[in-house]
Amino acid sequence: MYRGDNITDSISIKLFSSINTLDHYKEETYSDEAYAFISTSTPLLSNLSMIENISLIMQVHDHLNRKSAKTIARDALKSLGLESISSLRYDACSDKEIFYVQLIRAFVKKGAKIVIDQPFAFLAEENSINFILDALDALLIPYQRVVIIDLENQKSRYKEVSCHIEE
Repeated sequence: MYRGDNITDSISIKLFSSINTLDHYKEETYSDEAYAFISTSTPLLSNLSMIENISLIMQVHDHLNRKSAKTIARDALKSLGLESISSLRYDACSDKEIFYVQLIRAFVKKGAKIVIDQPFAFLAEENSINFILDALDALLIPYQRVVIIDLENQKSRYKEVSCHIEE
């Protein structure tokens, strides 16, 4: 599978023996604004549409005007084939759509390291991280900007692709 310019990079995976160990690591390591989380515990704002959830990040962090932020958000959704969910709210979207919107939100936070926390807690039906890699490629996100943290019992889902796994 071709991975664009990311082909020589590998995504960083950190696996933990328990949820307590993983949570402690998150608190100790990712406590500042240099990180953007994708997690079931980092929800979207339910009173905003998907495009508003994404554009709000750029309006707050980059002081972009609303129109420019929405244009960037719409383009990112379009690159993942999700333009049709722009006006939908959280409860009208699938788990996968919510995951992708969170990924776009993390992506548009300039300079932030993207931390994907237990992706299979979001999408248990996925068997590998290919859905993540495909989205990173579509959004032109360099793999070195991303770290995935997960539990050791999910290790088999990472074996299919070349990635740096820390245990």
